[in-house]
Amino acid sequence: MLAAALAAFSRLAARRQLVLRPSGDGLELRPDPARRYLLYIHVPFCEELCAYCSFYSIPFARNIAARYYDALRRELESYHRRGFRFGSAYVGGGTPTVLPSELTKLLGLARDLWPIDSVSVETTPRHLT
Repeated sequence: MLAAALAAFSRLAARRQLVLRPSGDGLELRPDPARRYLLYIHVPFCEELCAYCSFYSIPFARNIAARYYDALRRELESYHRRGFRFGSAYVGGGTPTVLPSELTKLLGLARDLWPIDSVSVETTPRHLT
């Protein structure tokens, strides 16, 4: 009974606090043109969800992952149009190597858009050869 009441209270409090509102010209980030940034790409898909993992992750579904990667490519292009410059990339989250063809296309686009000289990717040992 107490656990259910605490859960209900937590949901209500979160709904009240997590409200996004437009802020004038939107939420668009503006880069410092003299700076090179680290590009972090979050890929939330996992073949199996681990109880110990604190990253946001969801079970892998090919159709959802394909749409997600399409959205990531559009987002990279929007960062490029806004003038961001990335020198290195880190791909983390769930298991980013769960769909290597999409990951390869995404990193290829990133390297076409910016002079990225180093890439780090999280994985699981069973995806390595």
